[in-house]
Amino acid sequence: MNRARFVLAATLAGFEPGRRLCLRSDTAPQAPEMKSVLAGKKFTPPVKGDAQVDYVKTPTKREGTTLVTKIMVKNTSAAPIGRLRIAETWA
Repeated sequence: MNRARFVLAATLAGFEPGRRLCLRSDTAPQAPEMKSVLAGKKFTPPVKGDAQVDYVKTPTKREGTTLVTKIMVKNTSAAPIGRLRIAETWA
């Protein structure tokens, strides 16, 4: 019977420091204030619909077993082009 009391007392004594740490940390640290990434910067909305571009296509070259075509594209629109995609179709 004495052993059971001793084990119970030792168990409770072992939990006491952890309980004190939990009670002491009841105030959560404050997060830093959020600042806007675009604060003070000009933002031009992207072009909706068709955009004007110029492109220069170099001749297709073989590099090993792969055919490579380099295309240089220049945006001639007044605004940026969102999600630009260029596809080359081989017939």
